[in-house]
Amino acid sequence: MTTTRQNILSNIVSTVQGVTSIKHVEANRFTAVDAEVMPYPACFIYSDREERVEEVLSRETWRWTVILEVWMHGNTDAETMLAAIHKAMQDDYTRGGYAYNSYRTGVEFLVIDPSKETHAMLITYTIRYYHATGVM
Repeated sequence: MTTTRQNILSNIVSTVQGVTSIKHVEANRFTAVDAEVMPYPACFIYSDREERVEEVLSRETWRWTVILEVWMHGNTDAETMLAAIHKAMQDDYTRGGYAYNSYRTGVEFLVIDPSKETHAMLITYTIRYYHATGVM
């Protein structure tokens, strides 16, 4: 049995894989990446802080932060990439019916290696979901 969180993460992976310019998508990777051989653009999806926000009618309701770390190389335009990911994520803000809302809460642009034209962005999403009390 998979949890609601696992189903939501799977939905995010599938959604980002649908962005045609992204060549590699992975969730919760905690080992080093070989930047020399990694296909660009690449997206790594990380689970972050989760807070219980309310309980209504035997349901636990949660606000969960998920971060999309997108690596780009060369002349990939970060703004165009952000727009494509934003559109794909908002096309189904219920994350396949496992959340009642999800929305982008921020983005941070980073230059990783100017000599190799490697840059990245951290896109933060808030996912609001619920499940029966005691059942993840």
